[in-house]
Amino acid sequence: MRELSSVDKQIIGRIIKASESYDLKELQVAKLLREELRVFALEWDASLNKISIYAPRIEDKPDFEYINKNYFDISYFLYLIEALEEEGYIKLQSILSDSKDIHQRNLYDRENYRKQGNNYIEISGKGILYYIAVDYSEFNLDIVKLLDKYADKIIFPLPNLKEYVDRGYITEDQKFRRDEIESLVNSVNYAKKAVWITAISAFFTAISTVKSCFDKDELNIKKSDIDRIEKIITTPNRIIIDGVDSLNSRTLYMKLVKNEKIKFKSKEK
Repeated sequence: MRELSSVDKQIIGRIIKASESYDLKELQVAKLLREELRVFALEWDASLNKISIYAPRIEDKPDFEYINKNYFDISYFLYLIEALEEEGYIKLQSILSDSKDIHQRNLYDRENYRKQGNNYIEISGKGILYYIAVDYSEFNLDIVKLLDKYADKIIFPLPNLKEYVDRGYITEDQKFRRDEIESLVNSVNYAKKAVWITAISAFFTAISTVKSCFDKDELNIKKSDIDRIEKIITTPNRIIIDGVDSLNSRTLYMKLVKNEKIKFKSKEK
């Protein structure tokens, strides 16, 4: 899955929210294009690969910057839907229409506007109509094929889309790899700590050894300790544990055999 922008994530969040409230209208691609991307009006001809993007005039001047921005927004949106479909996060359901016009298509808010020629009439209140001054630009690009493919579709999000969002917008494979890397990093850090602990321990042991070599105090061994050790050595079947004399039936008893020469009789002929 490609990296997602903040707008992509906003659209996905809206799709999930609409699905959780079972709102089919909010899952229409056309509605998302109109509201989420603030497209005023679109027209396209699939046979000519032509798309026309309309924008209201601002202070009686064409706002072609707004039109060009909408072209990019539309393209990003369609590529997002395509990616979600290819990754298996959504299914697309068709809205059936009786229209026989399979080439010229248009998209605008039909509840509030009417189209007349290249102009749009806004419906304001009861019977009050007035024209909206609009400008438009035409683009002859193959993005029209995606627009024609998705314009009359309803997005049906699958459960794994929400799981994808809950994981932080990463796939299961990406999560598995991240977990592996994290585990490897933790192992390396633990190994480093173990090496440092061993090195520090060896360092202090060396210091202690050197110190003992230069220590003026001699090592004093008590006579009672010598007698205790001697008793342990000379008593094979007994061991002394903390001054307590106890039998040990499992002690191996060794008996010295004298080294004597063995005489062999020679055979008589």
